[in-house]
Amino acid sequence: MSFNRERQEFKHTIERQARAFPSYVYLHAPEPLEPGSPAEAALTFDDGPEDHYTPAVLEILQHYRVPATFFLLGSQVEKYPGIAARMAKKGHAVGNHGYHHFDYREISAEELYFSQLIPTQRLLASTVGTAPRYFRPPYGRVTDAQVKLLGEQGYLLPMWTTDTFDWSPEVRSPRDIVYTVEQQHHPGAIILMHCARGDRSYTVEALPIIIEFLHHRGYRLSTIPDMLNVIPD
Repeated sequence: MSFNRERQEFKHTIERQARAFPSYVYLHAPEPLEPGSPAEAALTFDDGPEDHYTPAVLEILQHYRVPATFFLLGSQVEKYPGIAARMAKKGHAVGNHGYHHFDYREISAEELYFSQLIPTQRLLASTVGTAPRYFRPPYGRVTDAQVKLLGEQGYLLPMWTTDTFDWSPEVRSPRDIVYTVEQQHHPGAIILMHCARGDRSYTVEALPIIIEFLHHRGYRLSTIPDMLNVIPD
């Protein structure tokens, strides 16, 4: 299967799941509650923490005084608990990304819940002081049965509308990442980037440019919990 075809099939799947499970799956923020509210967008980072690119991302966010949302892997939190704790102390939101990074469609809904989500919840509770109700699966790939079970257990699944493809070999420079945001930004956008699991130097270089671009366009950058304004059951 070609990369473009796979990308289109994934887009179709998460859009269908967002329609089928509107209380659980979010691709973007709801409409602003108050007319005239400033446009918002959320910067999100998957796959951390680690000890090189993640701290670099945190330093940039601190410089610009911008909050972000980090979806963390339990296996990485075990290795770098101090960096995970630093995220929360700096005012960033932390979400659950599962314990190991693989396609969860290969396992049952129950196995996902008990072997991937719950162990990570326990680690996050002990390191950042909270067990978040926001879960993003690796690759954004889950079955409908998994979405249903997680939703019934009180979890929300924030996906994204803007994939920077900072993970893709097709990205040849930081400019490619910036260009995607320039073309796809919109009010309520959830922007996907990565802070671990590979060379994320392009992401680090692109991040200040993205922040300045969005600020120049009048966006307020928020965390997923603040922007969605939805409290899971």
